[in-house]
Amino acid sequence: MIRRVLATAVALAVTTPAALLSVSHAYADAKSTAQTQGRQNNPAIGKLKAAAAEAQKAYDKAAQAKADGVVELAKTLGELDGAHPLAVASAAAKRAAKDAANTKINADQAVTDAKTALGSLPENATEEERGAAATTLSKAEATAATAATVKATADVTAAEAQKKVDDARARRSAPTACSTKLWTPRAP
Repeated sequence: MIRRVLATAVALAVTTPAALLSVSHAYADAKSTAQTQGRQNNPAIGKLKAAAAEAQKAYDKAAQAKADGVVELAKTLGELDGAHPLAVASAAAKRAAKDAANTKINADQAVTDAKTALGSLPENATEEERGAAATTLSKAEATAATAATVKATADVTAAEAQKKVDDARARRSAPTACSTKLWTPRAP
């Protein structure tokens, strides 16, 4: 409803001055000064001028609302870069993914060290020493597998969190009804 009112007001604001100027010039030579003054005092022209002024006020309000919307949009997009809950969650997910990657690297290194230790046991090592080295290797491999799963999950979570931030940013920067033309003149 507001669009219709604004469109009508803008159309009136744009067409009224042109109509008034074109009509007054077309009849300027044919009428006397007295008739022209009588037309100027005509209440219909006063109503048209008042309507044009009101339309201009409505247009100014709409322009101000659009400017306020742009400021709010910029503020929201700024929040998406820092203090917005989605941005905070994304940053936390990225830190968790980085920590999981470091843990996986350390677990893979522990597997490598356990394999080296098991391979470097002397020929005369006891079954107890071999069993302890094999147990250490098994535990290191299990830890590495768990670390790989945690890393993969953390990577997916971080990607999803970043996608939510990107989607929110895209929604916030999409054009709104306020950013479209309020009135489009019809072709003659």
